[in-house]
Amino acid sequence: MARQVDLTEDLQKRYPDAFNGQHNSMFTFNCGEGWLDVVGTLCSLLAEVNQREGKAPTYLLSVKEKFGTLRVMVSGREPEARQLITFAEHHSARVCEICGARARLLYSDGWQRTRCDAHSLTVRTNEDD
Repeated sequence: MARQVDLTEDLQKRYPDAFNGQHNSMFTFNCGEGWLDVVGTLCSLLAEVNQREGKAPTYLLSVKEKFGTLRVMVSGREPEARQLITFAEHHSARVCEICGARARLLYSDGWQRTRCDAHSLTVRTNEDD
């Protein structure tokens, strides 16, 4: 399993236009690796929006799990960026947070988590312990 710091640095190197370079150290990636592709796609799309003329940049501040799905915090209010973020958050409810396989939102023992069949009994990720 990759360390959260390594995942964060990798995202910032691959998609610098999705992050405010002056504040990169403030970005946090606090969710399972299974959502890395969802977050990477969001970073790619945000970087594209940020490169357009006349658009106010929307920078990623943090991504985390909350109530079983992805939550994205950003600076900026660009409507197109907000639509992309909403889509990524909703899409995460269909992707296993642990492995990235097709999944569903489960409720168990007071916890909400998005898990595939193979991880359906795994309520908490290693990062939660």
